[in-house]
Amino acid sequence: MHIYSLDHGVFIWKWKIYYSLSVLETDDLIMASENDEPFYHLVTELRQMFHLTSKSVLKFLSLHIVQSPLGVSLDQTKHITTQIIKPYFEKIPSLSIPHLLYPFPIDWS
Repeated sequence: MHIYSLDHGVFIWKWKIYYSLSVLETDDLIMASENDEPFYHLVTELRQMFHLTSKSVLKFLSLHIVQSPLGVSLDQTKHITTQIIKPYFEKIPSLSIPHLLYPFPIDWS
């Protein structure tokens, strides 16, 4: 087994003949591999030390990640609504916030 670190939480892992890319942040782990074997091996090893939870909806760092034949979609709507809008902006009337078509200026002149 060989592990190469790209960053403090990003790792390339070679197990047998397979390479995997793993990203670890606090108590979240996301892993991409060309084969399922490294994932199942890692889960088996981690279950000997930790209680693991798995969910049918893929989430990582409050991102709701959906993969389809058309591509991958990353959505933070629930996190933004529950962790930002409700605690900080719930009492502010939405009509008092100016509407912008784009959040950042696109005209550089």
